[in-house]
Amino acid sequence: MTRADVLGLLTELIEEEVSREEFEKGELAIKIFMSSLNTESEDAELDSLIIDLLDSLEDKKSDLKRAEVEKIWAANLIEKEKVIEDLRSLIQDEENIGKAFNQFNDLRDSWEAIGEISQDQYSRVQTEFSRLRETFFYNIAIYKELADHDKKVNLRLKNELVEKAKAISTEKNIQTADQAIKVIIKQWDTIGGTFPKEWEVVREEFWTASRTVLDRVNGYYQEQRARLSEHLEKKKQLIQQVSDIAEKERDKRKEWNDATEKVFKIQGDWKSIGFSLENETVWRDFREACDSFFSAKQESFDKNKGVSEGRKKQKLILIEKASTFKDRDDWKSASAEIIGIQAEWKEIGATSQKDENRLWSSFRGHCDVFFNNRNAFFKERDTEEKANLKLKEQIINDLKGFKPSTNRSKDIETIRSFSETWNGIGHVPFKVKDKVYKVYHELIDGFYTSMKIEGQERSKQMFQGKMESLKDDPRALNREKDNLRSDIKKLQDDIRQYENNLGFFNAYQDDNPLKKEVERKIAKNKEKVIELRNLLKLV
Repeated sequence: MTRADVLGLLTELIEEEVSREEFEKGELAIKIFMSSLNTESEDAELDSLIIDLLDSLEDKKSDLKRAEVEKIWAANLIEKEKVIEDLRSLIQDEENIGKAFNQFNDLRDSWEAIGEISQDQYSRVQTEFSRLRETFFYNIAIYKELADHDKKVNLRLKNELVEKAKAISTEKNIQTADQAIKVIIKQWDTIGGTFPKEWEVVREEFWTASRTVLDRVNGYYQEQRARLSEHLEKKKQLIQQVSDIAEKERDKRKEWNDATEKVFKIQGDWKSIGFSLENETVWRDFREACDSFFSAKQESFDKNKGVSEGRKKQKLILIEKASTFKDRDDWKSASAEIIGIQAEWKEIGATSQKDENRLWSSFRGHCDVFFNNRNAFFKERDTEEKANLKLKEQIINDLKGFKPSTNRSKDIETIRSFSETWNGIGHVPFKVKDKVYKVYHELIDGFYTSMKIEGQERSKQMFQGKMESLKDDPRALNREKDNLRSDIKKLQDDIRQYENNLGFFNAYQDDNPLKKEVERKIAKNKEKVIELRNLLKLV
């Protein structure tokens, strides 16, 4: 390179924007030139100018290095501020202590791994990170205090169950002890954990006391099963005795009367035995054996003179009973009774040929009057329900054609009028009841959604529709009341628990995010209790 080349390169490196790589290549070329510089050259003045520019080149080199360091500092600052923000989010949102510790350790490692930043930013970010770190450990301490309180409560509850289990072990009535121990075992399972060093002791005390009761109960029931098994064998023997009596042929009335006395005695023995294993099955077998005997006896007696007259008297009594049903309108119970009378008629058997048709015609006539009245009633009700169905279908069509206006209050009043009209209409045919109500419910719900009606107003309107569909079902309404009362009690229990937890915060901790969250949950639950009580009034 000539002196002119070096002078031009120096000027370019000093005055122009060049990359670090270009700068280092130019600097190397200049060093090579300077190492071979002849101080006795005729261009001493130019050499002096080059040497002066080298000082400026060093300044430019320092500026480039400083810019690179500042770029690294800026990147490190961004990383540290990200760690600070993540730590702030962890403090505000995470409630799982174990998970929170793991995340905090990761954030601390990330912080330490980040390189240096500029001195003018160092104090600010380091102070904020230290403050958040102290806040994190403070909140962890609060979490632990709450957890310790729950464990103390759980330990107290478990110790109370231990005492109850010990008290049950002295209960003399086995059934009472059995039910009571099942209840407290279920309660034991619902109580949360406690301190590890206390857990083994209280668990052993509880199950030792419980096993004492359970062993006594199991021993009692084993004895009962043995006794019931013995009763089963005795009953099987009585069944066989009746079967043997029923299979024997007899012609004389005295023989049948003697056999009947034996069967009556066996029936008395059966009653004295009491309950047994397979009780329903052996009772059915015993009854069939007795029925077989009495059927054979009846068949034999039917052959005797006077049977027809006796049957006639029985059927006249049933005709008189059937005549009383003409004014009955308790259709369900009356139908069951008259069907029972018809069954009795069949069981009596036929009378003489001259009486049978006349008696049957009279009996059937009384029955027909009742059933014709019943059919007329249900036909009229069917007509009314079909008319109600048309009215409700018209409301559905009107709802489909209804378009909300810009007047929200007027639209809400219109929807309410639809609901009042719907609820005022009586029953529709049972087979389409659910289908029609579903279409109506979806339309009403759609309007409330489109008009952004939420909260208690919407719940009340939808609940009124539900209650209207259940108004003729007392058991369903009672279940609804029980469910609402149960929900209210659970919310009130939660409120008391939250209010107890507030006692762990000091008066000056009003800005603590945990305290604010507990206060928010209390307010929300109280609002829900008011809403559920209003729904309970609707029921």
